[in-house]
Amino acid sequence: MSPSNTTPARDDGIALVPAAPQSEATDYVTTIPDPAPTDVLSDREAHNYLRLRPGTLARMRMERRGPAWSYVGRRVVYLRVDLLAYLAANRVNPVGQL
Repeated sequence: MSPSNTTPARDDGIALVPAAPQSEATDYVTTIPDPAPTDVLSDREAHNYLRLRPGTLARMRMERRGPAWSYVGRRVVYLRVDLLAYLAANRVNPVGQL
């Protein structure tokens, strides 16, 4: 079986890149794409995304709690994956569904 020249892609946008050729069998290494511009949210976009009041995220940052944030210059930004991770970490299961 000869290796093909095409790189397989998954349907979630993550490309599979062939590892260094060592044998007939091809091993693949997963590469994660750079975040798209829509994956970086401003403070306003983040509080709308989480459906919070405008000052809530600012208060949470002051108290050093809430979703992870970053600074771009002096501007606060959130990554969409951090907001989703925060939601997942604070999920409450009803007692009957443990």
